[in-house]
Amino acid sequence: MREYKCWSESTFICYQKDVMHFEEFLYKLDLNCILQNGKLHLIQKWIKQQREDGVAYSIKRRIASLSSIFSFYRDLGVIQQNCFRAVEVPPGHQDHHSPILDMEQLKEVYQYANQLEESESHFGPTIKLLVLSGLRNDALTNLKVQDLHIEKSLLCLNENSVTINTKHKVQLIPLPPILMSELIDHINKHKLQAEDKLLFGLAGLPLGDKALNRITDRLSSVLQLSRFDKVTPHGFRATISTLLSERGIDLNSIRFLLGHSEKDNLHFYIRRYGRHIQVLRRELTRLEEELAQKNARLPDSANLQNKMGEVYLSQSPIIQKETLIQLLQTHPDVAAMILQKGLVQL
Repeated sequence: MREYKCWSESTFICYQKDVMHFEEFLYKLDLNCILQNGKLHLIQKWIKQQREDGVAYSIKRRIASLSSIFSFYRDLGVIQQNCFRAVEVPPGHQDHHSPILDMEQLKEVYQYANQLEESESHFGPTIKLLVLSGLRNDALTNLKVQDLHIEKSLLCLNENSVTINTKHKVQLIPLPPILMSELIDHINKHKLQAEDKLLFGLAGLPLGDKALNRITDRLSSVLQLSRFDKVTPHGFRATISTLLSERGIDLNSIRFLLGHSEKDNLHFYIRRYGRHIQVLRRELTRLEEELAQKNARLPDSANLQNKMGEVYLSQSPIIQKETLIQLLQTHPDVAAMILQKGLVQL
């Protein structure tokens, strides 16, 4: 690598030292010092160890050095990902110790949700929203059916939502098609009304305090994580932001997914942030297909539209009159079904 870089001797020595620090860490874990072991969860453990050892000033430099090296080999096609670059994403508090899952672990979680027995299938959608939404713990716990805007395949948390986050007044989460279809089935199966909580816990009851922690405890057991490395609800928020960064999504779109917006008119936000919504929807759909190992057929628009019309919400308004007017211009068939079901707040 050195012959392709115009490094001074001092720079080369610094890079060597930074690589040696990571090599020593891998040796302690009885792992080979190969590029393929530059994995997310290992990097997170390495950073945590450095902080526990009192290293502060040089952590960023070490990450930057290794990120530069891994980018070089990724560009050559030797490796597929540069996980050191991903740790620059602000998934939350930097000292949060919940591990960030790698793609294989996330796939294992997703497949676990797919393979739940009928008696436990009620919390499958909860797991998938944990994986794909980036929502905070309290937002997921308090999600209501009325927060699901079926006609736009969005979760919309605004000034009228109980689930509003404390920092930002409007949050739009684009939902990929398989998850959207399963949420509609979930609403129908349990005959949920607009004011009902959308998600269920392990016991088949609406999510309450600590219910998500019990689910992530179960997932940590599935992944065979030690008690020191258990994944938490916040860990999934960090994971989705990290994976999206690795896949080339710009930071502004990631911040948008995490809820970095301001209080304003909902329809204005859908228009203003349409690019972020489209970028995220496209990438979340691709990620969903990969997690499902591409063996799950995406619901086509006609089938999804039929499900929208069949959703069990009799006389429970979920959209505003202004939304219906806009929908009449773009999707008149769907608007007619929503109107027929009495789902409009007049």
